Amino acid sequence: IFGNIFHEVTMAAFIGGGRDCSIENNIFVDCDPALHIDARALNWAGYHADEWIVEAKEKGTLSGIAYNKPPYSERYPQLVNILNDDPKSPKGNIVARNVCWGGKWDTDIAKEARPLLEMKDNLVEEDPHFVDLEKRNFRLKPDSPAYKLGFKEIPFDKIGLESKPAFLTTSFQG
Repeated sequence: IFGNIFHEVTMAAFIGGGRDCSIENNIFVDCDPALHIDARALNWAGYHADEWIVEAKEKGTLSGIAYNKPPYSERYPQLVNILNDDPKSPKGNIVARNVCWGGKWDTDIAKEARPLLEMKDNLVEEDPHFVDLEKRNFRLKPDSPAYKLGFKEIPFDKIGLESKPAFLTTSFQG
């Protein structure tokens, strides 16, 4: 999840027990909470994980995919040894260089997931210097403290509706 603007969204960024996910360089405004990260495979959904672990051991696949052979092993090398590294744990998740203003930031992170989570360089409860908060202009001013943390400017001019060519907007009537 990279380069998004979330305004008044519940559980705007949601990791449902997954691994190696990243939530980076986003702006959360008045979200309650901004983050939801759980460890479901260690709890109520453990039986689902047990099923794919058995499949991996018996068939060498995860949901029918040969995760430890190319092209998957090349694109996702962390999967090759997943069975040897506490496969039900939500490891490798990163929350970095985000801005959170108003709302709640990290009140919805499972206690089992929190110690496995890498959180760094997030600007939380510190004025991010929006261009115009009242008018919902969530661009950051050049002096925003978020930039000192490595936040990258979001290309607002490339966000939103696009005009479609006329041939795509006309309908056939026959």
